[in-house]
Amino acid sequence: MRAHGQGIAALVAFLLQVIAKSTGQQGNVAPVELCGHTWDALDTDKNVLYRINVCGSMPAAECGGHEAAICAQDLTKKTLSPVGLSGNSYVQISKNLILFNTTQPCSESEHRVQSSINLICGKTLGTPEFVTSTDCVHYFEWRTFTACKKDIFKPIKEVPCYVFDNDQKKHDLNPLIKISGGYLVDDWDPDTDLFINVCRNIGTSDKETTGCPSGSAACLLKGGKGYNVGLPAAALNSTANERLVIRYETDTKKKKKKKKKKKKKKKKKKKKKKKKKKKKKKKKKKKKK
Repeated sequence: MRAHGQGIAALVAFLLQVIAKSTGQQGNVAPVELCGHTWDALDTDKNVLYRINVCGSMPAAECGGHEAAICAQDLTKKTLSPVGLSGNSYVQISKNLILFNTTQPCSESEHRVQSSINLICGKTLGTPEFVTSTDCVHYFEWRTFTACKKDIFKPIKEVPCYVFDNDQKKHDLNPLIKISGGYLVDDWDPDTDLFINVCRNIGTSDKETTGCPSGSAACLLKGGKGYNVGLPAAALNSTANERLVIRYETDTKKKKKKKKKKKKKKKKKKKKKKKKKKKKKKKKKKKKK
């Protein structure tokens, strides 16, 4: 049985290498929307938690002294091991396949440990799901709008909408994300309507939210006008009290900075104009003399 399992592992590894070499090129760029986050996936059978950084690597301190793009944490044995490295020499990307290689040899095999992520078209940013693993290959699937041929489901902004709690239970709010429109929040003011969407901007194709500013995830409608009162600031989070928290923030700080820059530019322009006028006056005086 052991020899049979090793044979399957070698075959899977070989097939993945062939696919990556025939359809992908080293140095291709992964979807930008999947970058900037560390994603988690769990092998519930073996109690192994995978941490995935699609576009970079985790600090060595977070993966047993190794800088890794994908790190496997055995929660039972309490060990950390890299199962995917970052960089052009280790990552192969095709249209919807990302293959992470390592320098670590498989047990009793000439192949090396690697991880494969198969991207499938989905309506949201989605989550990586662990599928299976052998001695050589760790296989994941990921339903995400980044894998779709058309940008039908692509939002202006969306943040990761799932989290694992301390007991490694997954809380996934992706099914609550609305592609069009938002949720009406109950309030006591009959003259205002507050709409929010979960982890994503509100789609304005819905009649109720057509007045919402583009890109807003929290929108206040009052007197026929729409106001942006929040954007998803960070990924879904779990507190110590096991409450799920999504934080929305306005971009007022950015707007203030832009206004300050504009004022500075205007002042500089005025100063330049004054200097030019003074120079012209001086030239005229010299000519008269």
